[in-house]
Amino acid sequence: NISFENDENNKIGGILYRLNQRYPHMNITITSILLWYTFSMSISVYNRWMFSAEKLNFKYPIIITSFHQLILTILAIFTLFLFPSFRLSRVDYTKLPNKESNDNESNTRNIEIDNSQITYTMPIKEYITSILPCSVASAGDIGLGNTSFRFISLSLYTMVKTSALIFVLLWGVFFKLEQLTLRILTIVGIMSFGVSMMVWGQKDGSDTVKKAINIASDKVNQSNIGNSDGKSLLQISDINSGTKINQLLKRISDEIKNTTELKSSHLIFIGVSLVLISACMSGLRWALTQIMLKKNKRTKNPILTMLYISPGMCIFLFLVGIIVEGLGNFINADLWEVKGIGLTIILILIPGFLAFFMTLSEYVLLQHASLLTLSIAGIFKELLTIFVSWVIFDDKLSFINIIGLVITFADIIWYNIYRFQQNTEMSKCDRNINDEFDNEFVDIELNNINVHE
Repeated sequence: NISFENDENNKIGGILYRLNQRYPHMNITITSILLWYTFSMSISVYNRWMFSAEKLNFKYPIIITSFHQLILTILAIFTLFLFPSFRLSRVDYTKLPNKESNDNESNTRNIEIDNSQITYTMPIKEYITSILPCSVASAGDIGLGNTSFRFISLSLYTMVKTSALIFVLLWGVFFKLEQLTLRILTIVGIMSFGVSMMVWGQKDGSDTVKKAINIASDKVNQSNIGNSDGKSLLQISDINSGTKINQLLKRISDEIKNTTELKSSHLIFIGVSLVLISACMSGLRWALTQIMLKKNKRTKNPILTMLYISPGMCIFLFLVGIIVEGLGNFINADLWEVKGIGLTIILILIPGFLAFFMTLSEYVLLQHASLLTLSIAGIFKELLTIFVSWVIFDDKLSFINIIGLVITFADIIWYNIYRFQQNTEMSKCDRNINDEFDNEFVDIELNNINVHE
């Protein structure tokens, strides 16, 4: 028996050894994926809980999201202070545009500098043309996405947000980052069909109808029930049997259901529209970020990207929030009194910390895994988010919704295989090391700055 157990242990040990030899960073990869899942789903669940009218009902998502960006800015500065590896290096700094140079053929600094000469201040023109458009597009993406949580469920949000790939491809074609091919059109068409099926027949998952029916039942026990004109529909003295009570209850509940379902459909339409606009902004964000990262050496990692993009997002969201939601309404919200100032501030800032650590975990993942691994892990993460929303919020999906979900994710897998084949073909072409690094870096950065708040 001892010999048998030793043989089994040796076999398991041999398998683990071979796996470790073939995938030396497997432990780091798995840990990073788990952390990425944890932080990402925590943000989604938390924001749904905070902004939903049926949960915490803190109805100022745009202003609150601006504070999330403030936290990201502060944490980015703090990280650069503590970890020099994230800072601009002398090599990177010499590659920045030299506005003092008149040589059109050489537009970079070719002089030796020390660390004390490195500045993070960006020229105004460079900021307006490169960084600010990304900040505005990112603000629209995240701000509208968070606002939609007031109207729709987390699962519906997650499903509709997958349509971002449609807009990624369309904006890519518009900015000539993608070539318009029959395969691209087919991917867009299939995904549009899948998203339509996912939205089909969706209803508000709230308990409004049940609560209204319970109230109606209680009303029956009162002396009379009035209609909207204040006239008595039925006196208790007229009720001679339980049948009349049941008929009355059914009549009232049917009217309440019809009214509530109409309102529910209206809210879902608003919520889905917000997510679709958010997805469109997400595609624009992707295209603008592609352009920025190819030209701007200052954003060489996600921390530096946060440092430059988040302040603009914070200011833009705050100004829009003041106009749309009202700063006075935010300051005078009941939650400050109910939860207390200290706890409310903590509740507002938590997603900012979650988003920061989610970005770092994704960055670590990309240092030790391929982009294909990230894509597959991302698809599974979305499915897991839908499952979690069903467990926590009791979100419902019809058979048609599930079929649409399968079609959409199959289409996403096809797209990722297509991209993987493209990257493989590109790697076979003759190009220098710097160009290869820049292309790979663009994709890494795109995934890292795509913070789902």
